[in-house]
Amino acid sequence: MDDDSKKLLRRQLDDLRSLDNESARQAWVIDQKTLDDIAASFASLPDVEVRVVVALFYASNDVETLFTSQPHDVIMRSEALRFRSRVDAHLLGATSSVEFADDIRRASRFYKAWTAEDQRLMREVADDAGQDAIEVQAPDLPDMVASIARRAFWDVIRNDVQNGRYDSLLNVLEEMQQSMMALIAHSPSQQDGLQDRFDVNWIRQQLAHDAFDERDARKLMHFLAQTIREWHAVADAELGTALAMNDTADDFWSGTLIDFLADAHLHLGVIYARIIDADAARVT
Repeated sequence: MDDDSKKLLRRQLDDLRSLDNESARQAWVIDQKTLDDIAASFASLPDVEVRVVVALFYASNDVETLFTSQPHDVIMRSEALRFRSRVDAHLLGATSSVEFADDIRRASRFYKAWTAEDQRLMREVADDAGQDAIEVQAPDLPDMVASIARRAFWDVIRNDVQNGRYDSLLNVLEEMQQSMMALIAHSPSQQDGLQDRFDVNWIRQQLAHDAFDERDARKLMHFLAQTIREWHAVADAELGTALAMNDTADDFWSGTLIDFLADAHLHLGVIYARIIDADAARVT
């Protein structure tokens, strides 16, 4: 990481650490400038997942709120603090780019394991309650899992949509689309089919002209629900339940749609983890 990249990263971290309220920190996480600056800062380092790094910065800045006394939270809290100290050390020139890349890989692995453990706990609690895991939303279990960051992420998007701002929604749709394309990278024909049904550039253009209506959104929701249901059946038969669509929300756009996408986003993460685990098992 060169000096200019360090300056850019230091400026973003100074901005984050200067924020004295949760709403402002949540806005920082979803701000496109945050993502762009972090991506530019880490451009010279290999295989950096920008959103994971942003989540790590957020977590390391708010450990007292984010982590509970659950064993996996205690471990992640320690790793988040370690990551923060390693970032500061690198910005001061105390570590090399190679060492820093190793620090990022380590922290990213811990973060992914931590989020996977959250999902496992959610399923266990749902099973104990006699409910389908897919029907349990993180906000229903605030004391059982460390889901503050996830809720904050979607709350910011919900607020943006309520106020007619769609950049954050489009960003997460683009991330979901890219994740789904990666999962079917072995099949160009499937990728073409996905692109036809889930085209974020088209959605962006339609929204810009007030031409993306509830009917279009529901078509997308049904397509995603069907696709994720099919992929779940392959990746994990126990989680092959249909995604719920909550039509009791007061507002379709900031309620029904965002609730559905938050659930779909979570399930795509589970599918990805299952497939990676299965591939690793076949290799070994």
